[in-house]
Amino acid sequence: MSSLRGALSNDFGLARTGLHNPLVIAPGLFPAIQQLDGVRLEDASADTLRVLWDMVEGLQFNEAQAKLVVNTKALAHVLTELVVPIDRTYTGAFLFRFPGEFDGVSRDILRTNEKQIFYLAFSAFRWIAQRVDLAKYISIADDWNTTKPKVIDNAIIGFVEYIRAELAARR
Repeated sequence: MSSLRGALSNDFGLARTGLHNPLVIAPGLFPAIQQLDGVRLEDASADTLRVLWDMVEGLQFNEAQAKLVVNTKALAHVLTELVVPIDRTYTGAFLFRFPGEFDGVSRDILRTNEKQIFYLAFSAFRWIAQRVDLAKYISIADDWNTTKPKVIDNAIIGFVEYIRAELAARR
């Protein structure tokens, strides 16, 4: 349980994200974190993704109906070898999703959209982690690329920024 112990002992772990707070943790969430601790993105099974999705739905960090963005960002600090944070700006663009698919719709449609985006994103992330030698981009000296999920996250940001710059230059 190395990543969990690490999260418990540093500023970027449970203390910072609030996952240690019983008001934040949904019933049964901590055992799920323990179950997934040490699972690497490239080894994630369909069962792993189901447990992760249940965690994303179960966390209560804010009053907003949308859970995907805030909860994957929080879980990325705890399950560092497994979770790539999902956001509207970069991950959404990378997956050809529009910001409105993340929020601004009825609760039932939002849940369906977030679940679809989650499974699409993690399937893509896992595919990348299984086929690309991400280890060569990991650097302890570089705070930006400390794990394979962070390498993927940063590559997506770089790719989207590059495409946006190219499109802007052609206008």
